[in-house]
Amino acid sequence: MATMEVDGSKQNEALCVLADEIRHACAGCTDDIPHALQRALQSAIAQPTFLNAAQRVGRADSYARHLLYADDAGRFSVVAIVWGAGQFSPVHGHHTWCSYAVVAGTLQEECYAWSPDCRGVRLQERRTRCVGDITFTYAGIQEAHRLGNPGGEDAVSIHIYGIDSPRVATHVNRLVQAVQ
Repeated sequence: MATMEVDGSKQNEALCVLADEIRHACAGCTDDIPHALQRALQSAIAQPTFLNAAQRVGRADSYARHLLYADDAGRFSVVAIVWGAGQFSPVHGHHTWCSYAVVAGTLQEECYAWSPDCRGVRLQERRTRCVGDITFTYAGIQEAHRLGNPGGEDAVSIHIYGIDSPRVATHVNRLVQAVQ
C-alpha cells in the first residue's frame, strides 16, 4: 500500500482558492457537493503552477501521495497522487466521498458493481481518464473502482477526500473482493 508524504512547501494561491471553495461546499447542502467540487477542481487545475515539481515526484515501488492541504476543522484533505507506469490501486470503495481530477498523463478507471449474491464486486467497464477529467464518488462499495496508470509515463491526479488528513492513508479506501 502506498504511503503518504507531506509536502511542506508554501501553498500557492490556486490551492488556497480551492480550499476556500471546498470549505464553502462542505458548509452547504450535501447534494451540491459533487458539482461544487467539480467546479472548484476545474478552476484549480487550469492554473499551470497548481503543483510544484516536488508534488509531481513519484515512487518506484507504489503510487505516491503528497498532502497538499488539510482543513483545520478536519472536513477534507487535498492530495496529489503520482502514478508511475503500471501502478494501480487495489479494487476499493470509499469510507468517505471523493472527487478527483487528472492533471497529467492518462489514468484507467475500472468500475465495479456490488454483487450481493457473491458478496464481492464485478467489473462493469473500463474508462480512460484524460487530463481535465473530473469525477466524484460517494462513500460505499456500490461505486467500487480500481484506478491506475496503464501508460509508460507518470500520471498525476488531485484527490479531495471528505476526511481529515491523518486518516487519508488508512481510512479512505475500503478494499473489496473482485469476483469473476
